[in-house]
Amino acid sequence: MVRAWVKLIWNSPGVAVVAAAAQMGVAEALGIIRWGESFDASHPSDWNAVLTWVGFIYAVAVLGGAAIGRRAVRRPGRPDGMAARIVAALAAGLGAAAAVAIAWLPARTTKPPVNIDPELVVAMTAGAGIIVGILVALVAMSARPAAAGVRAAVAWMWLVGTGSAVAGIVTHEPFDPPRLAVIDAPSLVPTQSWSGPNLMIGLAAILGLTVAGVARWGGAHRIGMALSGVTGPAVVAAAYLIAGPGSGSDRSNQFEPYNASLIAVGVGLCASMLVAIPGRRAETDTLWTPAQDNARRAADSIDAVDDEPIIGEIMDAPPAPRHDVSQGVMGQPQMSFEHDYAEWLRELGQVPGAPPNGERQAR
Repeated sequence: MVRAWVKLIWNSPGVAVVAAAAQMGVAEALGIIRWGESFDASHPSDWNAVLTWVGFIYAVAVLGGAAIGRRAVRRPGRPDGMAARIVAALAAGLGAAAAVAIAWLPARTTKPPVNIDPELVVAMTAGAGIIVGILVALVAMSARPAAAGVRAAVAWMWLVGTGSAVAGIVTHEPFDPPRLAVIDAPSLVPTQSWSGPNLMIGLAAILGLTVAGVARWGGAHRIGMALSGVTGPAVVAAAYLIAGPGSGSDRSNQFEPYNASLIAVGVGLCASMLVAIPGRRAETDTLWTPAQDNARRAADSIDAVDDEPIIGEIMDAPPAPRHDVSQGVMGQPQMSFEHDYAEWLRELGQVPGAPPNGERQAR
């Protein structure tokens, strides 16, 4: 068990470092993040777009490190506990923090549109993304549908980002860096209402319904199903919140996806809750016939009685009734079977003042 914990503490930060480095390398190679450019003061939103990708990359690095690291303590039939999840998330956060230098060093050559320290801003953005990654990782590791929702959203964001960049490269024409979760490939996909920032809203609804539906079919818990549609959009929305809505004359380039990402969180949550809230179909109970009902009640009464025998050992069967007539109370005739039953009841102790069981009175 100690070996498993050591492996968890080693794997989580190691995977987080590799994930951060790999994502930053791909983003820089494809032109999604461009550090060497001087950001024009008239287009400050381009700087916000870079910061959005930085926050997203480091949040995803923590998610990947925590997800891989926790497997060290998981065994068939023995799931990991909350302590393992917390340690995995924190260790992955430390690994991602160690990888902040991967973004901090190239940011030194960047000229932001305002008079700020670019290295400090990039480091703070990466740190905020790490905190978001830790929080989302704890939720994702506690519910499988939530983890599936995060993986689907992250895969889609990178597919859109790399696809837009590759489309700009193959056209051999200058292209703007693609924004997070937005199809920025005007040479292939014309900019329209459905292909712009609003696409992430529709995608959040589709992923929320799909992931929650699969989780419901698999018998997942309702809370996990409800969270499956919000965890992925929450990572994107957090990245936009960290970077800010943008400013300047081109503010709409950053504000539109900023606003759409916040709406996508609510849409994804509503979509998954639509699947999670309705109750499952209850199994139809068979109707009890009177005979079955009596048998069921008899079985329940038998189960409620102790195993020690009660009847048959402490009393004898009631005497057979006789039909001879004797003198009763107030001179009224009394049937002999009434006398026998009265004596039998006194033996059971049911009549007040009757002698103890087993002591018969003389007739």
